[in-house]
Amino acid sequence: MSRLKPLQPPDAHHLQAAQGWLELGNWQEANAELENITPELRVHPDVLQIRWHVYASAKHWHLAVEVTKALTTMLPNDAVSWLGLACSECQLGRLGEAKRCLEKALDLDARLRLLALEAPDLEPLWRNIGKV
Repeated sequence: MSRLKPLQPPDAHHLQAAQGWLELGNWQEANAELENITPELRVHPDVLQIRWHVYASAKHWHLAVEVTKALTTMLPNDAVSWLGLACSECQLGRLGEAKRCLEKALDLDARLRLLALEAPDLEPLWRNIGKV
């Protein structure tokens, strides 16, 4: 995903473990694995992507917004980061900002439209997605 140097072991193993815990539905253990990553590497885009999923799973939407703001700054052409920002903003009830972020995501990758229509975090925008 990122143009940065990929994480190396043991940090890469902690990231993979965090992904595995998320797949099992355990955001607490995923978060614990992320905390084992070298502190200066916790801002790596790959780590931040998983961190967003942790915060989203925990319904910590204000924190999720901060993570996606960092991601969209680092990777302004990454449609998935914009989609995550749209989901977070939507869950905070900031529908205008959510729609703007969704539009940016779909401008970057129109294939995300179907994913957006299935994302429960975007449900308040579903009827408008066809217009985006």
